[in-house]
Amino acid sequence: MRRSAPVIIIIVFVLALVLALWVLPRTFKQADIRAAAEDIALLEAEDPAPPPGARNLFNALWLLPYNIAAGEEEALMREYGEALMYSHDVPQALASRRWNEEDLRQLACTDNEQQSCLEHIRQRLPEYQTLLQQYRPLIEHIDTLADYEVLHSGDWLKRSDAAQDPVPSYQYLFLGRNAAMAEYLGGDTAAAVQRSCRQIKLGHTLAAQGDNLITAMIGNALMDRNLSWLAQMLAEQPQWAHKLPQSCGAVLDTSMAAESLTLCRAMKGEYRLMSNLLARMANSDDEAEVQGAKQAGKLARWLKMDWDAEHSQVLAARRVAPYCGAQVQAWAEQDAAERVVLPLSDKRTRWACLHNIVGCSAYLIGDSDYDQYRLRLADTEMRRRAVQAAVAVHRLPENADAAAIDAALAPYHSPSRRLQWDEQTASIRYPVYSEAQQGKNSIPLQP
Repeated sequence: MRRSAPVIIIIVFVLALVLALWVLPRTFKQADIRAAAEDIALLEAEDPAPPPGARNLFNALWLLPYNIAAGEEEALMREYGEALMYSHDVPQALASRRWNEEDLRQLACTDNEQQSCLEHIRQRLPEYQTLLQQYRPLIEHIDTLADYEVLHSGDWLKRSDAAQDPVPSYQYLFLGRNAAMAEYLGGDTAAAVQRSCRQIKLGHTLAAQGDNLITAMIGNALMDRNLSWLAQMLAEQPQWAHKLPQSCGAVLDTSMAAESLTLCRAMKGEYRLMSNLLARMANSDDEAEVQGAKQAGKLARWLKMDWDAEHSQVLAARRVAPYCGAQVQAWAEQDAAERVVLPLSDKRTRWACLHNIVGCSAYLIGDSDYDQYRLRLADTEMRRRAVQAAVAVHRLPENADAAAIDAALAPYHSPSRRLQWDEQTASIRYPVYSEAQQGKNSIPLQP
């Protein structure tokens, strides 16, 4: 009996090792996969197709680098869309219609901070106006994009390789604000105000309907910069608060819907991009394409513990699904500063990760703070409220006291943030949530 004891101990040890390294991880991994089924179904649900005849902003974005006439986008994208979206080569038939990149760099601001950009244009205004006139078709084309009803990318995200494929030339969109600055400096405040409002409207469409974070955040930046510029023009010429075009007032009165503030649509797109990457890794015969696989070690690869595409997709879904859930929707409705706590480190998943070392390294150790994007959009929505309030204050009698100003601000408070009149700086102040907006928490009422 004594002689058999070591054998029994060895057998028990081996069984325990098999249980710990094989049975339990596989069991918990399958439990993870089953638990994520609802989230994955939500994230993979197809977006409804745009209504017939609706102008699709997606097509226009890809064609920004080219001198095209209104209404050409659909036909050109049918002909050259594949080349534009999945290749960095310019289609030969479009090469002669491409805008001069060097000229467009002259129209851009090297520093997009508002005062720096304004001063850059002011110092070379005659030259800038001449160049602006030369590129008037592009500037007016950008302006017309505000009237496009939908942003629908079709199958692009399902096929796109985010690491290699091109993205639209979003940088051209910001020329609209620069053009508005030049118009203002040249004495055409009416055109500058109108253009800025239309840039805000365009930004709203991109942020609300963008199906990836890049597009949504470009839209957010367009709104933020043009709201700030509109506020500065009104501070310098407050009489324009009484002369705002009706369309401009409508833009300022259009709040961002809670379902847009959650960034759910953009997060679905991020999930699709992650799924593309995972599918390529799973189907690749080239081990080098599975980033980090060699780090798992030969034993892990031999035991097939290094990589599991299906479980990695579960982790990707967990990272983004909360932004399409009821909790984040409620936070958006209340303009709350709450942050998503990602459920990635529970005991079940830690066991499951023994059979998905590479996937868990990517999604458990990796730090994608998506809340920063969501809160940045919430701060821009608060800035819109502040500009609305600034218009209301500018419309008060010149001798309005602090009580009257506070009363004018009251309708524009959010459920969680209040606007405050700062008499010392002659500005409207409000709390900000995102790191990117720290220090950008006020709207001027005087130059």
